[in-house]
Amino acid sequence: MKNCIVTAVDYGKFMGGKKAKEDIIYFLNKDNFDSLELPSYSSNKIKKFCYTHFLMKRDVLKNKVDNFVVQYPLGSTYLFRHFVKIIRKNTNSKIYLIIHDLPSLQLLMDDQNIKSEITNLNSTDGLIVHNDHMKSWLKQNGVKTKMVTLEIFDYRNVQKFYNKKSYEGNVCFPGNLAKSKFLEKEILHHHILDIYGPNPQKEYPLNTIYRGKYSSDLLPIYLQQDFGLIWDGDSLSTCSGRFGNYMKYNNPHKTSLYLSCGIPIIIWDKAAMADFVKKYKVGILVSDLNDLDKLLDSITLKQYLELKNNAKKIGEKIRNGFFVSKAIESMLKQ
Repeated sequence: MKNCIVTAVDYGKFMGGKKAKEDIIYFLNKDNFDSLELPSYSSNKIKKFCYTHFLMKRDVLKNKVDNFVVQYPLGSTYLFRHFVKIIRKNTNSKIYLIIHDLPSLQLLMDDQNIKSEITNLNSTDGLIVHNDHMKSWLKQNGVKTKMVTLEIFDYRNVQKFYNKKSYEGNVCFPGNLAKSKFLEKEILHHHILDIYGPNPQKEYPLNTIYRGKYSSDLLPIYLQQDFGLIWDGDSLSTCSGRFGNYMKYNNPHKTSLYLSCGIPIIIWDKAAMADFVKKYKVGILVSDLNDLDKLLDSITLKQYLELKNNAKKIGEKIRNGFFVSKAIESMLKQ
């Protein structure tokens, strides 16, 4: 049986979620998947039209494929619908999607946009979704095709685990700092929060320290703190706004980064990934960051080392592509 992983690329432009998509290609190539990259030409309508109508069919049908596994979103709705049309009209191949993001949910779009996206999803043979919360939302909004949950994104990390045997209660947070407005408020009073990434503020509160910007491959070298924080929005008391709402349904890629480093998680207790953290005992839940100092103080060395050991066990699976391989196997068996 011939399988192919399909990814849209926009040459010369930053591709959101690039690390997650590249890692899935890497792990599925190890599982004997072929790779197909489709140029999306998002900033050039003429090139997009010409490729979609005259060249994409050649690329898609070049080799006989039984199962196309598509990294979704596939560039644009326009590209996605033409891709599905080519497959349905010319082959008996199956089309499955690995969901990276759901724009209609992520961007809090209106009912018409949600309905349009659900129609696109239902045009395929199956979806690999982040978690049960995302699966429920999709069912409630009309998805009929079969769904399998991923649980967590895998993360290729070739750096050594940092085997720390002490506990100070220090925390790290990498990401696009421009959208992490909560960092502008004082979070920790007697522990350190180390932050990494582009677009930092000129100043941060006491005990929040900017440590620079590193590539996704090198960043794990610098993450040697006791915990990794998963939080979003403007507020310390809850994960607020559009980004906070999305955390109720998605799997933040930071979770995978932390665990691939063997670092336990601190996560909002209403986040979808809180279920994973509880299930595998790889971190702690918090409802309000104003309580974080006290929570960090309450953890004993013995408790911390147990969390860290569990995080490392899951991290080893994440480094080896365990979760995407399991989800693909489950989907193709159905």
